[in-house]
Amino acid sequence: MKIYSEIIVLYEHVAMPGEDDFCPAFWQAEEFDSEGDFYGDDEARDWTTLKLSKHYANGRNSDFHLYVHREKGGDTTHELARYIQYRNEGMYKDKKNLQEARNLCVAALEIRAASLEDYREFLRTVHFFLEHTGGIAANVGGFDAWDFKTEFVD
Repeated sequence: MKIYSEIIVLYEHVAMPGEDDFCPAFWQAEEFDSEGDFYGDDEARDWTTLKLSKHYANGRNSDFHLYVHREKGGDTTHELARYIQYRNEGMYKDKKNLQEARNLCVAALEIRAASLEDYREFLRTVHFFLEHTGGIAANVGGFDAWDFKTEFVD
């Protein structure tokens, strides 16, 4: 069994957290790979992609991917700019922080999990990212960190 999920997060630009804050249990796995792409200066911590793979003896992997698109100052190959267009067209009107954002960012957090525990780790990571950014889960009811945690983590 594989579980696939993608959560789109919209938020005003903030420095990215440390890469090891994403799916911490993956980083501690016996067999593990990581890869990321960075740009900008180290102080801004404006990296664009992070890929983590947790390997299992049975040959199955759990893979976590994070892609970030920024309205200003960078881009990624992932098709995320449309969410900025959605905001510009009037979606998310009730989310004042997104309407007033000077540099709106869109992140796609994806998981292909080989286990339920890895999927739970992903949900905890999404909650962490929502808290860190003050953003919303755009493709999951527009939930903020509190609502996401209540609905999916607790």
